[in-house]
Amino acid sequence: MSSFKYRNLPWSLLIVLYYVDIIDCYTYYIPDRGKKTSNEELRDLTEELYSLDTFEYNKYVRLNFQHKTYYPNITHYSLYEFPEKAQSPLIEIKDKSLYNVSTVRALLELFPHFNPDINGYEINSRRKRKLKKRFLNKVCNTPVMQKMQQFFIKKGDLKSDSLEEYFTFLSDMWFEPFKRDTYSQHVSSSGFEHTFLAEYSKNETHIRVYGFHNWLYFHYLETLNQSLAYHGFSRRRAIGNNESKTFELANVFMDWQDCQRVGGMIMGISPELELALYTLCVMYRTNDPDGCRISLGGSEVVIRAFEYYVKKQRYISSVFPVFDYRPWNLSVTTTKRPRPPKLTEPKSMFMF
Repeated sequence: MSSFKYRNLPWSLLIVLYYVDIIDCYTYYIPDRGKKTSNEELRDLTEELYSLDTFEYNKYVRLNFQHKTYYPNITHYSLYEFPEKAQSPLIEIKDKSLYNVSTVRALLELFPHFNPDINGYEINSRRKRKLKKRFLNKVCNTPVMQKMQQFFIKKGDLKSDSLEEYFTFLSDMWFEPFKRDTYSQHVSSSGFEHTFLAEYSKNETHIRVYGFHNWLYFHYLETLNQSLAYHGFSRRRAIGNNESKTFELANVFMDWQDCQRVGGMIMGISPELELALYTLCVMYRTNDPDGCRISLGGSEVVIRAFEYYVKKQRYISSVFPVFDYRPWNLSVTTTKRPRPPKLTEPKSMFMF
């Protein structure tokens, strides 16, 4: 963090970058890019995207937030500081026709084909490539993503309304693999996997978890895969003015891969709307200290987007929603410290 190239950055931004693992290695840097679109344009566009979205999660899902917990320090938890496991799952399915929603189904079917270990080998099988293409095809044919395509053409980031060009644009942005850990032997991470799923790295002393910003992946691990435990929430806020499309911005506690974690996500948002918002913020507000300020149903939402550069090649590092700019409210990696050794009564010198 004391690298020469970061010396002119404000200390508050340095803390933020440290917490989201942006400056853990020397392959990261902050490009000086001008803003191609104003905050007013972003707000107007995201309001239109919100109105175009037809997904109403309240028909299918009930959110059981249960107990609220205050956390004094979310960067490291001991086994005794982390909140107790909730009695019920966070996401309860009321109507299983949720799995028939085309974009939701396409996203859920893609989840099992990613290896969350950033030091492991990522298999890019024919089946996985087919499911990636299917997911992009489903989301790109929604009114939300079609509106995004028109906006990118207007800004000159896309040359035509060709669906193939749009596929390539999104695929290169979200699915292009890279090494998140510079010491890893495998190219096993991507912006999509970090943002829409989760990743971890292990060594002999601790586990680090990255990502966890998508509610459908949370549901996949909690209920379908049964490898995640919900431990309550710290903050939540309703987003939107439509009762059937009122999302919940929440920071939730979880235990996954023997690691305790806080994840920030927008609960109930559709895959196409989330992908559109995050793509928009990556394009025009990456590494912006003020964040990406958007509006959904009259509710302001701030999204943070960060880039990763390897040999001048741009990759998405992380994209996630926040409540405010204080680094202790960001969704960051947590570690699970090993249990302390069990104390035993020393033998008395008089015992024989």
